Amino acid sequence: MLPGQVVDGRFVVEGVVGQGGMARVFRAKDHTTGEIVAIKVLLEEEAANVERFEREAEIMAALVHPGIVRYVAHGRDGSLPYIAMEWASGKSLDRLIQRQTLPIDGAVRLLRRLAEALAVAHERGIVHRDLKPGNVILLDGDLERPKIIDFGIARLGGASKELTQKGVLLGSMGYMAPEQARGAQNLDARADVFALGCLLLHALTGKRLFEGGDSLAYLVRVVVEDAPRLRTLRPDAPPWLEALLARMLARAPEERPDSAAALARELEAALEGELDETTVEAVSLPGGALGGEERRVRCVLVVELPEGPEALAAGTSALEEVAAGLGGAVDVLLDGHLLVSFHGSGAATDEASRAAKCALTFADRVDGERTAIVAAESAGEAPASATIEPFLPMLSRAPRDAIAVDDVTAGLLGARFDVSGDERGLFLLGERDVGEPARTLLGRPTPCVGRDMELATIQRLFEEAERERAPRAVIVTGEAGIGKSRLRHELLRWLGERGRPAEVWIGQGDPIAAGSSFGLLARALRRAANVTTGEPLEVARRKLRARVGRHLDPIRAASVAEFLAELSGLPFEGEGRPGLAAARRNATLMGDRIRRSFEELVVAECRAHPLLLVLEDLHFGDLPSLNLVDAALAQHAPLVVLALGRPELARTFPDLWAARAPLTISLAPLADGDSQRLARAALGPRAKSNVITQIVERAGGNAFFLEELVRAAAQGRDRALPESVIAMVQGMLEELDPRARRALRAASVYGDVFSEADVSALLGDETRDVGARLAELCAREVLELREVSLTRHDNHVEMYSFRHAYVREAAYAMLTDEDRVLGHKLAARRLVAAGEPDPTRLAEHLFRAGLLDEAIVHFSRAAEQARLGGDLGKALSSAERGIACGARGDSLGRLLVIQAEAHRWRGENVEAKRQADRALAVLPRGTDAWCAAASEISSCATKLGDPGTLEIVAAALSEIVSAPRSAPRPTQLAACARVASAFYVLGRHELAESLHERAAAHEEALRDPLTRARLHEADALRAHTMGDAAGAVSAIEKVIQAFTEIGDLRSVALHRSNQGAVLNAIGAYVEAEFASRAALEAGAAQGLSQIVSAAQQNLGFSLAHTGRLDEAQTLLSRGIREAILQRDRRLEAGARIYLAIAALYARKLDIADAEARAAADALEGLPLGAYAVGVLAMVELMRGRAAEALSMAERAISALASRGGAVEEGEGLVRLAFAESLAATGDTEGARRALSIAKRRIEERASLLTRPAHRRSFVELVPEHRRTLDLAAHMGA
Repeated sequence: MLPGQVVDGRFVVEGVVGQGGMARVFRAKDHTTGEIVAIKVLLEEEAANVERFEREAEIMAALVHPGIVRYVAHGRDGSLPYIAMEWASGKSLDRLIQRQTLPIDGAVRLLRRLAEALAVAHERGIVHRDLKPGNVILLDGDLERPKIIDFGIARLGGASKELTQKGVLLGSMGYMAPEQARGAQNLDARADVFALGCLLLHALTGKRLFEGGDSLAYLVRVVVEDAPRLRTLRPDAPPWLEALLARMLARAPEERPDSAAALARELEAALEGELDETTVEAVSLPGGALGGEERRVRCVLVVELPEGPEALAAGTSALEEVAAGLGGAVDVLLDGHLLVSFHGSGAATDEASRAAKCALTFADRVDGERTAIVAAESAGEAPASATIEPFLPMLSRAPRDAIAVDDVTAGLLGARFDVSGDERGLFLLGERDVGEPARTLLGRPTPCVGRDMELATIQRLFEEAERERAPRAVIVTGEAGIGKSRLRHELLRWLGERGRPAEVWIGQGDPIAAGSSFGLLARALRRAANVTTGEPLEVARRKLRARVGRHLDPIRAASVAEFLAELSGLPFEGEGRPGLAAARRNATLMGDRIRRSFEELVVAECRAHPLLLVLEDLHFGDLPSLNLVDAALAQHAPLVVLALGRPELARTFPDLWAARAPLTISLAPLADGDSQRLARAALGPRAKSNVITQIVERAGGNAFFLEELVRAAAQGRDRALPESVIAMVQGMLEELDPRARRALRAASVYGDVFSEADVSALLGDETRDVGARLAELCAREVLELREVSLTRHDNHVEMYSFRHAYVREAAYAMLTDEDRVLGHKLAARRLVAAGEPDPTRLAEHLFRAGLLDEAIVHFSRAAEQARLGGDLGKALSSAERGIACGARGDSLGRLLVIQAEAHRWRGENVEAKRQADRALAVLPRGTDAWCAAASEISSCATKLGDPGTLEIVAAALSEIVSAPRSAPRPTQLAACARVASAFYVLGRHELAESLHERAAAHEEALRDPLTRARLHEADALRAHTMGDAAGAVSAIEKVIQAFTEIGDLRSVALHRSNQGAVLNAIGAYVEAEFASRAALEAGAAQGLSQIVSAAQQNLGFSLAHTGRLDEAQTLLSRGIREAILQRDRRLEAGARIYLAIAALYARKLDIADAEARAAADALEGLPLGAYAVGVLAMVELMRGRAAEALSMAERAISALASRGGAVEEGEGLVRLAFAESLAATGDTEGARRALSIAKRRIEERASLLTRPAHRRSFVELVPEHRRTLDLAAHMGA
């Protein structure tokens, strides 16, 4: 049709607006009414198409509702059938949700309007069958005014025949109900309800149901897999909406609302507040407890039959017969593929065997088919076909009459089936004749085999430590299940039987709280003090204090207990404890006090008798705990550390305790003879030798695999290869009582160790028999009783653990997605109520439960703890996880400050400044966190040589501390001092003095130890940057003393390095070397690259002035590289100046020139730049280029004059270069005047030094000073 053409004498065509597979749509004007209409014209006049088109017109004529596009007319224009309908002006829902997801409220109201419109169709027996966003028009884009269009494949109830041929896809991928995918002919209103659910899911999440893959993938998934829970994709969705959507998307039609009208009524009740949220949540998740469904590995068959209706009918019949005999059910998909799933419990190996037998038997009956067997996760009976989908292409790659298998299925089939393969994949060829193992009883005690040498080695090491009163460490690594825990058990049994006292502490890494700062030692100390979960905080403190006081005097015990309580999550009140209060304001100080307290406790314990510290699952440990253990191993005491972990321990904690020379034992697989002894002991003397041999071969020396294969053999099960152990364990667990399995899944949420009460908290009403279920699991050797503790009521609390990590992993994998979320939510609630001290553990549970706001709180605590413990990597990762959870406002600001400080200590200065700037932008001005951010910005400004926002921060601080009727807090005064220090270094002395004086004017500044230390720090930098060597020497000593008194050893190390620089400036090179080496050692021990780099630079300068030029140049070159990596512009330039001077002394003028020029360029406009230019002048003098030397010297002396005649370093060298350059160019009188000024400045500065030795070194040992005085005497200046 062309524009202007008149259709049926009534409608004037204006243009084409769209086209589908069967019809084209035009915009037209109705002459009779003047309204704009849409005309749909059939393209092909096949009989079936014409009949369907006429039915669409009939259906539309019967439907009158504002939410359904209005029928206008239909008929023929010549030979072409047409339908005229109202012109719906707006945008399609599809276009809208391509750009954005809908808000919850808007999506619900839209759904209600669609349901109300569709209810009219359902009342007349009409099923749309193709509801999707593209078939919904929003009038003027309004979600409250939708129009449903395109009833082209709608079905009219009572129609005499189905117009769609079998095997033709009916509907759209992503919105088609399971019964549509199966090709059902009698679809009813519930198929439309399913499509509405798909539409809602898409609108809220931006994702179509089971999106991705081809049509076969969707057909398989919609038939066998439950839809995802809404709140796993849209956490802000209310529980009632999640529950309703789950019902709408139920695979079984009878579980859905039975019509759009019923759905509309439910939505109306919800919108009017009549639907109680807790009620719906309880319906969705019965009793607030884990559900009965569980995930496991199931095997399914996908079959493609030869083409043709006869082949389809015969093949389907044959497959149904074969599958029924093996407990399988067949689904016929709409595109002709067949899907077979197997029901009932049993090991994954059993199900794989049934699937293989089904495929082989079917292949014998039908020719030309393609079959694939896929092992997939399932929830309940249905395989989760998200795991099937990636393997569907192997079906199309397989040749006819072949059976393709995936890797997991091949492993599960084991030796009983013949599997081969080529570049196209793996194929099942047939079944082998492999005998079943004999059944026998389990429960026989088994010997410890194959570990005699390792056990004897550890025993000798313990006796050596006891005899020599010296520490020892043993690190035992091995794959999961290799026998580490058995080795620990045997060592503890030996200690108990030998008749001499020994103390044993046990700490264990937790997979849920892996890396949580101090978590490992916190668990050990709480266990040693018999502190139990849930008891009052004061009771727990008393227990800890009593345990600490067992071998310490009361005064020391009180102090040690205060700081170990911080580590253990049992903090004392700060009031009346000034040392504790000061440490809480300073993470570095807190870390140092905790370390010293732990060392003191360990030494006291070891004075009484040897101490064995067992650290299990160390690969889940944390760096702060390991640092404390390292410090304890440095003490001369009979401490033996037994660390047990998986091989990844070496990657997680490289060079663990390397300075303590630990003994490392890598557990090898059990020898065949040892494995045979264990299998024989378990299976009994009547076990067949060939069965024992086969078990040993498959176990591969892994004790856990060996035990599981023994159990399988004892129960007459088909045997799986070791790589399929998880699947096999899940199958074995299915033979347990369902309630026991449910308890096991609940236990897996907690990690490795748990109590009966922990499990009960997740099981809702079914708590009466939890103890019996756990006892049953222990009897079945799935769990083991780990320890018994006394509660505050003197009741016994039994703690359980999984016998092997793989059992826990298998049980956890059996949780459905919904139960996993709910389980972590309930576990978090219990742990919070019980006073769980480990923030990482809580945060992980809350995060996995989707409770992001609460998770943020605990990730923040974990980040603070890690910063306190010096674990900068953990501090960064915990803070990042909190930010990723959506932290806002104060919470976000505090996390950013932690990241800024961690980055700074790691030498990542650009990132540190970026995070500090972000923190300032979100934090309320003047708060403690804001002041911390301001301090971080000041530190970064000096390193990057860029004041950035520092002036704005300074103005804000000045206003805060000067505000009337408001006494500034210590953190505000300390921030003033920090910013003043930065301005001194940057040469902005006026601003620095202003802030410095404002902070020092408050008495509070002098009363608070940390603020007092920061003011001394500013004093030192003021003196140093103004060339006041005497003032700098005195002030830096006060700084070090102040930080030593408050126990901040990290800051002591930093200022030892600064002391090296100050002592170098006065020629006290031996003292400077001592200070720099002390700083270097402390910085390296704490992993603080900032301190290490600065100390190396100052040490290099000392060595250059004591004749060790090669060593000096090596250190300084390394310092330059590290400063570049840290983006520390000032540190890099300083190292280059020092290297230029060392090269000058070595007569390597080209190196000296290059380094000095690079430093001068970097320091352009900064005070230290004069030093670099002065060195360049000296290089030119040594080259004999007097004019060039004078040019450089004049530039340097000008920079010096602009700073009042004094700079932090290099004044003497600049004045000497200027005088010598004048003399070299023939200006003798000028040289004499310059020398006179230089001499006077040296004498003035020397006179201020209080120690005679320092005055002598300043005058006699600083090369430029000695040369200046000699020249002055020679020239009569």
